[in-house]
Amino acid sequence: MTRRRILRVGAVFAVAALIWSGFEIASLADMTVTQEVTTTVGDEKTTFTQTIYCTKSRLRTADPSGMVSIIDVGKSMMIILDTKTKSYTEHTFEQMRKRQALLPAEMRKMKLSVRETGDKKTIDRYPCEKLVFKVGPTEITVWITEKITIDPDTMEFNRKFLELTKDISGVNIQGHMRAEFEKRKAYPYLTVIEIALPFVGKTRRTEARVKKVSYQRIEPSVFAVPDEYKKQTLPAMPAAK
Repeated sequence: MTRRRILRVGAVFAVAALIWSGFEIASLADMTVTQEVTTTVGDEKTTFTQTIYCTKSRLRTADPSGMVSIIDVGKSMMIILDTKTKSYTEHTFEQMRKRQALLPAEMRKMKLSVRETGDKKTIDRYPCEKLVFKVGPTEITVWITEKITIDPDTMEFNRKFLELTKDISGVNIQGHMRAEFEKRKAYPYLTVIEIALPFVGKTRRTEARVKKVSYQRIEPSVFAVPDEYKKQTLPAMPAAK
């Protein structure tokens, strides 16, 4: 696997941190979240409607580029679908663990920190409190609210995910963020990431805001690989030195 592909796999997990949200409801089951993700670079702005599906054992997310990730903690793997080429790749957690060893030391030791700011404000009728997460040089601002109920299935998935990826620091960032939300008995309503783009002299701002959440059982077919998709074989691991 090329370094670019390794970074992309890690990025799928990091981006997923933007999209973990839900609304208060009386009876909870699986969670389906629809949110609006807006990215701004200079004067260019794009908006993407994103749907996230979560059960006790699986999580499905998508990004604007047409890539879909399906994390299955029961099988200890992630499947990445490329909707443009109608292909997919399978990445077991064990493979990720071995490939992480090939990354530079600073990436292998990447950690997540969280800072409580004490800032509070009401957003779309939801009383929120501001948290600031930091991963390397990147800061993630999250406005959380106690008015959003933590779903038991969400917590079960996250517990299993963190346990299985505890020694794969490059891919479990979102799990640690969710753990911080669960500890505070609150969910993220609005998440903002700003990243400097030095080669173009601009900043990319990505903002994710929850629009709709439902708590109903999700059909297994949502997490299935479409029949017409072709499996791509991952490059062989470099020989150990």
